Amino acid sequence: MSPWVCPRVVAAPDATKGREDSRDRMIFALIFILALCVVSVTMTRCYSESELMGKAQKKLKNFSLPPDVTPSPISSSGCPVESFKSLASGPLNVRSISPWKYETVRDPEYYPQTYSQVVCLCEGCIMANDTGTLIEDKSYNSVTLKSSWMFVKREKCQKGGYKLKLERREVTVGCTCVKPNYSEVVHV
Repeated sequence: MSPWVCPRVVAAPDATKGREDSRDRMIFALIFILALCVVSVTMTRCYSESELMGKAQKKLKNFSLPPDVTPSPISSSGCPVESFKSLASGPLNVRSISPWKYETVRDPEYYPQTYSQVVCLCEGCIMANDTGTLIEDKSYNSVTLKSSWMFVKREKCQKGGYKLKLERREVTVGCTCVKPNYSEVVHV
C-alpha cells in the first residue's frame, strides 16, 4: 500500500443512523420552539376596544357558556317556607327543599360580561316536622353547587389596547340539601 493512498473509511451503519437520529431530533426541537414562539406571539396580541367582543367570542366558541337565566322575581332574603307550601309545580329552584334565586353578575373585565349565578335562600332545608308542618330545618344545610366555566379575561397592554386570556372560573349553579359535616365543627 502506497503511503500516499488514503485507506477507504466506511462508517458503520449504526454510526450514520445515530447522527441522522440526532439531526432529526434537533430539527424537531427547533420546529417545536418556533411553534411555541408563534403561539406565544398570537396569544399576547393586543386588540382595540372595537375588536374585543368578536375576538372573545371566537376564543369561547368551543366552550359551553355559563347560564344566562333571567334573575328571579323572588325578592325574599329569607327562606320561603310559606310560599313553598303552595308550590306543587313550577321551576326547580322554587320547588327544591333547598331553594335558590338567580342573580345577574356583571364584570366588564370578562367575556361574557353578564351571566347568572345562584344564591341559596335557606340556611337549612325545608322539611316537615313531626306534626307535618313545613319548617326550615337547620339540622340540615343548604349548600351551593358549583360548576367551572371558561371566560375570556381582558388585560390592558402597555402600549394600549387589550390582550385576551382564557380563564376558568367557578359559577354557582344550584343549591342542594346535605347533612352537616360534623367533623368540621370545632368543639369548645
